[in-house]
Amino acid sequence: MRIAGFVNDLGACTSIRIRQPLTRIKSLGLADVDLIDTTGEDTPERCKKADVIVLGRAFSQGIVNIINQIHVWGGKVVFDLDDNFFDISPYSPHYKQLGIMPINLDHSDGRSVKMWEDGVNGFSVKNNRQIRKDFVDVIRIVDCVTVTTEPLRKEYARFNDNVRIVPNAIDFDLWEKPPIRWDGDAVRLLYTGAANHQEDFMFIKDVLKELQDKYPQLTIVFIGTDWKMLKNGLDYSRVETHPWVGIETYPYLMRSLCCDIGIAPISKTKFNDCRSALKWKEYSALKMATVATDHGPYKRAIRNGNGLLADDHASWSKALSALIEDKELREKMALSSYKEVKKKYNLDFVIDSWMDIFSSVMAQS
Repeated sequence: MRIAGFVNDLGACTSIRIRQPLTRIKSLGLADVDLIDTTGEDTPERCKKADVIVLGRAFSQGIVNIINQIHVWGGKVVFDLDDNFFDISPYSPHYKQLGIMPINLDHSDGRSVKMWEDGVNGFSVKNNRQIRKDFVDVIRIVDCVTVTTEPLRKEYARFNDNVRIVPNAIDFDLWEKPPIRWDGDAVRLLYTGAANHQEDFMFIKDVLKELQDKYPQLTIVFIGTDWKMLKNGLDYSRVETHPWVGIETYPYLMRSLCCDIGIAPISKTKFNDCRSALKWKEYSALKMATVATDHGPYKRAIRNGNGLLADDHASWSKALSALIEDKELREKMALSSYKEVKKKYNLDFVIDSWMDIFSSVMAQS
């Protein structure tokens, strides 16, 4: 079997969903693999040689034409998606290209502010509706769509009969080594999230302020955004902030921060229901205890002592307080989740699911 994967996008999704699985498939000798990281003059010839082409997050009429040409050459196309692009939050900068409705933000004092206005600051309803159409056209003509969760499968199964689930996996070659633990009572709590997670962070900001006041041994660690723009009242002399790094470096940054507890607050939206519990998997790989919102991916993943779920201010505060105060509890929970993730979501094992899909796609008439 010959597989080609387009990995010119340097983002986390392409790395986790295409580059890492195909690299492991190649290293295990399960297939001939060609990773196409630039679009050059030889790209058509490289595609012609492949039995299966893997694409991700690319949708335009140009992509439709490429897929049709691959089919003429006799190749099959797998299209990987790990987000619900039909339900992008207006708080996300991606709404500029993917939102299809103007948005007004209504304040509690009765004011209404235009958040996304058609024709202003590059936001175009007409252009974005065309992008939506192109997106659906791509889904319709590919041979298989791969997704991360059952809700996401249902979302895209409206347009393609062959939508398969492959869970996000952890490459333990990158994540295996546990971080150094702090001596004494020091506790480090981690949240990773970019500015487009503002809705999610709103669920937790007041709880973090309360915990910081209550526990002098607590250090809060942010990766991605410092959240100062939300005027959250935190004492930043006890907050560490770290900018995003490249996806290949990210596991090493996470390991170096030596954190004990990871949090995954999410807003209760359809978009988040379709997501996977990747933060829980990453925290667990580093033997950190996790507290997450009782919704969607975390509600499906966290049970039987492998983490804690929280729904409101009181339950978030109770769950995090218990872990901060009880080292034995958080270490027991972290070990439980580590064992589960290493058994169920280890890249070495999830590779079998990818290979099953590639084989079945090749067998399609």
